[in-house]
Amino acid sequence: MHLSELRIESLNELSTVASEMVRLIETATAPIFSVDSNGLINGWNGKIAGLTGLALENAVGKSFAKAIVHETSF
Repeated sequence: MHLSELRIESLNELSTVASEMVRLIETATAPIFSVDSNGLINGWNGKIAGLTGLALENAVGKSFAKAIVHETSF
C-alpha cells in the first residue's frame, strides 16, 4: 500500500468516527453543549435545546455566559 493510499484510508476512518460522534451527540438523552475558547457556543444538542428553550440555530455563535447564565446567578 502506498503512502497516499494510507492517508486516504486514514481520512476515511477519521470521517467515519467524526460522523458517528456527531450522531451520538445529536441523539443523546443527556444535554450536551460545547463552547470555543472565547466562550461562544459551537455545539448544542436537542436535549439542551429542550431544557433551555434555545434552538440550535439560535444558540450557536452566542456567548454561553450571556445566553444561559442569568444575571441573578451572580
